[in-house]
Amino acid sequence: MSEEEKTKKNIEEEQAKDEPEDEVEVNVAMLKAENITLKKEVDELKATLDLLKTKYGQAVDLIEDDTKSRLIAEIAPKTSTPEGILAMKSVEDLRAMKKVLDTAKVPAYKSGTPITSVKDSPQAKLDNMYEDYKKKTWGKNKV
Repeated sequence: MSEEEKTKKNIEEEQAKDEPEDEVEVNVAMLKAENITLKKEVDELKATLDLLKTKYGQAVDLIEDDTKSRLIAEIAPKTSTPEGILAMKSVEDLRAMKKVLDTAKVPAYKSGTPITSVKDSPQAKLDNMYEDYKKKTWGKNKV
């Protein structure tokens, strides 16, 4: 072999050695660039996730407050518990109270007193007394 052939052979061998190293370096550089891009995307997604979690929490609170106010509006007329105390209770407690109040029988009332027997009720006695009084007093004026 001549020296030119040896030199060509050495150059070819060196190029063969250099090419894989260059390709590896290029691949590493490309992967690093892709990694940086992916990290940016992950950071953006984390920010979006945090924002969505915050909005979800606000929505849950809003729905719970709405449910609570609706339950309080339904319970308040049926009980003597102040609305401030009802507002402190949880939604589950309010639902349980509503269920109990819905199944309970409300006694009949006439002028604020429970009626056991119409004839024996205090209001009936008062009405009869008033009727008697009207007859006595008005009856005297007419004569």
